[in-house]
Amino acid sequence: MSGHERKVEDPDAVAAAIRAGHEVDSVASRILWRSAAGFIGVLLVAMVVTYTIQPLMVARQEAESPPPNPLSAEYGRVEPPAPRLQVDPALDIHEQRKAEEQILSTYGWVDRPAGVVRIPIERAMSLLAERAGSPAKGQGTPGAAPGGQP
Repeated sequence: MSGHERKVEDPDAVAAAIRAGHEVDSVASRILWRSAAGFIGVLLVAMVVTYTIQPLMVARQEAESPPPNPLSAEYGRVEPPAPRLQVDPALDIHEQRKAEEQILSTYGWVDRPAGVVRIPIERAMSLLAERAGSPAKGQGTPGAAPGGQP
């Protein structure tokens, strides 16, 4: 026999097992459908109550709030007139920082006729450290003990 065949059970044995207090193998679908319908009903009632009460609460809040300052219309925050030069400030600063990082990390000409070039900032710092007599990166400090203690 293959493992795909359904095992036939004795209906009398199943009934006796249920009477003895054993669990039933199948789930009662009626309970699941009723639970789902009840949940959907509660959800719909909650939505109706929310959409009904919200305008009433907003109207009450507006009625109880003090009137706005009369000068706020004239001197309050006002958007600049069109055309706006900076539509997305976050994207603009991201692009600016990316361009600056590109300049700071690559080689390139600043003024070709004059022979002025730029080098990556890490390389420039290591060259300056070598000229000043400092050890190269990772060699420790001058005069330090081999164990790293002064």
